[in-house]
Formats: sequence, structure tokens, C-alpha cells
Amino acid sequence: MIRFSWEQLRVFSEETERLLASSFAQVVVDRCAEEVAGTAPKLILLRTHAAIRAAKEHQLTSERGILVFVLLVFQIGPGFFRHPSIRRYLLDRYTADESHMTKIATEVPGEAWEEAARLRRPSDWAELEARAPKRS
Repeated sequence: MIRFSWEQLRVFSEETERLLASSFAQVVVDRCAEEVAGTAPKLILLRTHAAIRAAKEHQLTSERGILVFVLLVFQIGPGFFRHPSIRRYLLDRYTADESHMTKIATEVPGEAWEEAARLRRPSDWAELEARAPKRS
């Protein structure tokens, strides 16, 4: 398990970020097969890279915490973090990043997850993809 300091994460080189995206994209394909069925591998990689950047914007610093965030982007929707209950949980910094993110599914009420999934907007993917580097 790799833990990054916020400063390290903030200054990730493009290459390091690209390698992490490549590794996580394979996990996305394995764990979110239904959600990404029919999606081109390059688009999965681009969206994974963009989700990593969104996780960094939420100051997630552990490899596992970032991965959980990325998986939620694909499982719930690219704007899942905008739901008020989920947003409050993400902004709560009283717990360590890794345990914080691994408990998010049980700490946030089921209704919030259902509502976040229902509230997906067609523009959510485009907004997320805008975070990705020009060449992912």
C-alpha cells in the first residue's frame, strides 16, 4: 500500500499520474465490468485519469482512498461527490484517508447513494473528463 503526502500528490509528474491511471483503469475494468461494458479502453483510461484528479481535488492521499473514489465514479456516477451527504462525508477530515474512504459505503446512508445515482446528468462525464490531461 502506497501513501502519498498531499504535497507529493499535488506535484505528481504527468508520467507518474499516467502510470497510476493505467493501473487503476485495469481495476475499473475488473470491478466495474457492467458499468464499462461497451466503453472503449482509451475512454476508460481517460475517465480513470480524470477521476484520479478529482480525488486529488478532494485531498485524498492514499492509494486505496483514491482507488475507492475512482471506483465510485464508475459505479455511482461521475458527479457522485456533489450529493450533500456524500460531500459532507468527503469533507470530514477527522479520520485517516484510507479508512475514511473504505468506510464511505457504510457511513453514508443508502438513500444518498441511490439519490446520487438517480441525479446523474448527461454532462457529468464531460465535466469529469475536462480534468484529464490532454493526452491520457
